Amino acid sequence: MLFPWPIVANHIYITLAKPSVIYNPEGLEMNAKNQRLVRIALTTVLVTLAFSGLSFVLAEDGLIQQVATQNGNNAKIVLPGEAEGPVPGEEVAEDAGEGSNEEHNFPLTFLWITIILIAAKLSSLIERWGQPAVLGELTIGIILGNLTLAGIHAFEVVKQDTIIAFLAELGVVILLFQIGLESNIHEMKKVGIRAFLVACIGVVVPFGTGTWIVGPWLMPGLSFNSYLFLGAALTATSVGITARVFRDLGKLQTKEAQIVLGAAVIDDILGLIILAVVSAIVTVGAVSIGIIGWIFAKAMLFLIVAIVFGQLLAHPVSKFFSMVHTGVGMKFTLAIAIGLIFAYAAKVFGLEPIVGAFAAGLILDSVHFRYFRDPTVVEDIREIVKDEPTEIKSRITKALGRHADRHIEDLIEPVSYL
Repeated sequence: MLFPWPIVANHIYITLAKPSVIYNPEGLEMNAKNQRLVRIALTTVLVTLAFSGLSFVLAEDGLIQQVATQNGNNAKIVLPGEAEGPVPGEEVAEDAGEGSNEEHNFPLTFLWITIILIAAKLSSLIERWGQPAVLGELTIGIILGNLTLAGIHAFEVVKQDTIIAFLAELGVVILLFQIGLESNIHEMKKVGIRAFLVACIGVVVPFGTGTWIVGPWLMPGLSFNSYLFLGAALTATSVGITARVFRDLGKLQTKEAQIVLGAAVIDDILGLIILAVVSAIVTVGAVSIGIIGWIFAKAMLFLIVAIVFGQLLAHPVSKFFSMVHTGVGMKFTLAIAIGLIFAYAAKVFGLEPIVGAFAAGLILDSVHFRYFRDPTVVEDIREIVKDEPTEIKSRITKALGRHADRHIEDLIEPVSYL
């Protein structure tokens, strides 16, 4: 006897789309809160079942193979047609002059990207509880990334996919670039001192706690150098997550958000200094003031050059590209190119690429894109309201101006979905 999938699917549809007709044995009507909880719970169950079923199908079709080591303790996920390379724990001798001859399984990568994008968007259901969408995305990522503990190895291949790793890095760079565009450099300057104090506390407290409290408590018996590295690791911040939380909550323009974002940038510099100090103590037993000074000088040089000279060069560069073409495509290309160049420059100077992308967003302003055409919808509405009474025309024009100023953020929004 076949399982009645059509009937089950129909009941699920009714439950999700028409919560007012949810079956209730006691004949009592469910309030709006319970209806939302039921929809969220059922959707979560469906997504989990779908991912589990997909993992089973992939395993059955041979798209994913688990190769165990001789002792059975380690495993590696390989794609069809690929050689079963060395498993974790084995020594690998590679010729630096030879490239890899393995062909990438692009169709499978397309499938993983689809799954990740859909899972990320479904995780936005958590917004129904007043929580930022990024919290749901993190939760889904933690679940999918640890399905191996439940015996499901399908998603292990994602961790080895270089294309997905690149898209993840690109996504966070574009996200910080977008956050910089939505931030105000003048407001950041106003909170500079407070941001510096917050950054110092955010480095000193985790470092001291990790070195002298958490390390000895959780891992007794290790050397003091090990505790130093633990403390240095705890000083790292995730400005990408912080920025997304503020943005999802609609608090990105608040003074508190500006202080935290400024502190995150400073924290990246202080983290480099802490790591240099710890490395020097562990390796040679002494700290070189020259090395620390050089790290600090490079970081400050990048920030000064990026902000000061970036603002001076943004106008002529934008004008030059607008002479080639004033369309939306050129506007998008210019913005993305500036963000990626600054990300690369930050890495050259020893900082994280996201810091450079954030700095690029800070220096760019809507005035730098005034030589480009406004969005088509803005131009059409302006044409329609040009004969309207002055008061109505003024209100509509003001609203259109805000939309036009945010056009560059709206253009790069789809890229940040990555």
